Amino acid sequence: MKAHHHGHEHELEPEYGLPERLPMAEQIIWQGSPQWPDIFRQVFHARGLVAYFSLVALVQILFHYDAAQGWSSAMGQASWVVMPATLAIALFGAMAWLVAKTTVY
Repeated sequence: MKAHHHGHEHELEPEYGLPERLPMAEQIIWQGSPQWPDIFRQVFHARGLVAYFSLVALVQILFHYDAAQGWSSAMGQASWVVMPATLAIALFGAMAWLVAKTTVY
């Protein structure tokens, strides 16, 4: 974790990430920001999201499988899952990035 000292959110604060200056006898020992991949995995449960859409796709493939048409036809019928999965993963990834960019500990 490292503190990001860029952006406009904290530029008017007297101490980076703090609403006011520290008392004279105090000092900052550590300051940091989370990394977005960690937030994506732990807060937004990226693995569970991928597992969910994988399960939906698998169920669709198994539901549409027909021995006469083969697996490729079933996979084509289940391909609609790709677009919402990609959109959901991208949106949660973007939210994780925004959270990491604006968080200071």
